[in-house]
Amino acid sequence: MKDSCVVLETWTHHCALCHKEWEHTYEAWHVDNGCGRSAVTWRDHGHLVPAPWSDPACPACSSPARAVTAR
Repeated sequence: MKDSCVVLETWTHHCALCHKEWEHTYEAWHVDNGCGRSAVTWRDHGHLVPAPWSDPACPACSSPARAVTAR
């Protein structure tokens, strides 16, 4: 049987163009693959999304943003 757990992680993002800063909470789904390794998928309200550090679009200007930190 594969073990899994869901951890809520809040990340702070900063837009290099318009300087907007915002936080977003992601669901980090950690799953054991049964062979001693684990995988993480990222979700937002249950929907698969790219990892927080993959430069999400700024909600103000749509420019690529940078994930600054995870809390």
